[in-house]
Amino acid sequence: MNRESSALALPVEDQERKWLRLALSGSAEAFERLITRHEDAVRAFFWSRTRDHELSEELTQEVFVRAFEGLERFDPDGQFEAWLYGIAHHLELQWRRQQKVQRKALENVAESNRIRKEQSARDSEQPVYQRVLGAIAACPANYHLPLTLRYVDQMTYEEIAALLNLSPGQVKGLLYRGKQMLKERLADLLDGLDESGEDLQ
Repeated sequence: MNRESSALALPVEDQERKWLRLALSGSAEAFERLITRHEDAVRAFFWSRTRDHELSEELTQEVFVRAFEGLERFDPDGQFEAWLYGIAHHLELQWRRQQKVQRKALENVAESNRIRKEQSARDSEQPVYQRVLGAIAACPANYHLPLTLRYVDQMTYEEIAALLNLSPGQVKGLLYRGKQMLKERLADLLDGLDESGEDLQ
């Protein structure tokens, strides 16, 4: 009987203990087996809290990345599943804090837009703002806030990254893809939106 068949013949808990020992010794294959066993439960944990399949998948992957990176801190006598849920709970709290920051930012943007609209009701540039906001609203939801902060509120990549808890590179990627979506509706305004052309690099 080969090693794999021997492992599969063990009771489930003993299999996990064996895979844990191997993973703690540096076996990536053993850790993959642990992922296979627990990923559905972790994904369900996030789905029950976010109701978002794509986000649940991303958070689940992040849990196992953090687990792998911190595996040396795991107590071999502890419960691996409970340890994973501890990581998942911490990640969920981070996500909720980020959601709170984003909601506050959206409220601030909405208030800023309301004030700007009132102040520029008779301004000849008002139709431009309406076109920009309308084009942004037509993009997927996850692009609304970065595009608004950049092209309406004129914030820098670093300011947007700090506000949304993203890296400047992630912000730049979002804005690049978002700007491509705006081309069809705002072809005659794109040069004015970002004269530096940094988003196209």
